[in-house]
Amino acid sequence: MLPPLWGLDAPLVAAAWGVAFPGFYGVTSASSDPLILLVAVVWLLNLLHRVITAALNRTVWYAPYYRSHAFPMLLLVAALLFASVWMALYVVGAACLVYGLVPLCLLALSMFPMPGAVRNGLRAWALAVACQAPACYFSFGIEPGDATVQPAALGLGALFFLFLTERFSLRYNGRFLQGGAAFACTLSSALLLCCYWRVAFSAPDHHWPDLAPVFQTLILGLACLHLYRTRGPRLPLYLSFSLGWPAMAVPALLALCFQSNPHFFF
Repeated sequence: MLPPLWGLDAPLVAAAWGVAFPGFYGVTSASSDPLILLVAVVWLLNLLHRVITAALNRTVWYAPYYRSHAFPMLLLVAALLFASVWMALYVVGAACLVYGLVPLCLLALSMFPMPGAVRNGLRAWALAVACQAPACYFSFGIEPGDATVQPAALGLGALFFLFLTERFSLRYNGRFLQGGAAFACTLSSALLLCCYWRVAFSAPDHHWPDLAPVFQTLILGLACLHLYRTRGPRLPLYLSFSLGWPAMAVPALLALCFQSNPHFFF
């Protein structure tokens, strides 16, 4: 599974949701530069985190591969860092970069000592806000501060939090969530379903019905997460890790395939 080993799984999720959000927000014309920068930064942070983890902890499943490919990994990190800084300074522009400040602050905050659940929540929220940042910038109606608490960002953050919680348990306990923790995740899933019910059946003159496609896609994400939880334990540990992030990209890819079909979002 070379793509996950080279850190391409999380950037796949960022790219899929980053392309899907303009359709959710009704953006018809957008440059690809902010999306490319988003993917580059997510790839850089994901790869850098795994390089450091492999250097400090030899028990993680990817540590042997990273140690045997240390030089090309570090070379790729340096190339991604250079490309990200160059695009941020000379291609994207300061007006768009403002939308990325909050996700970076949330990510930096998650580096401090704190409970694992809080850290997962901050990282999930940061990734969700970052995924919608290009669409918010080109919508010309969502300010950087408002983008952080958009219902779509909060819903996607909840989905990512559920996934990261499962992944955290798989990494440190060798199994998916069970017992009370699994019930808490099920309860969180039910809250997402309630949010979809709220947006799908709001009054016609309210702005929330426009978010029905977003939450319908999140329901698909919950279905993908359920399949991951039920089928993952039957797979080898490294394969369960490798398929986790791609499972979170599937609902966004399905939304991209069917956004032009009015019968898909009902």
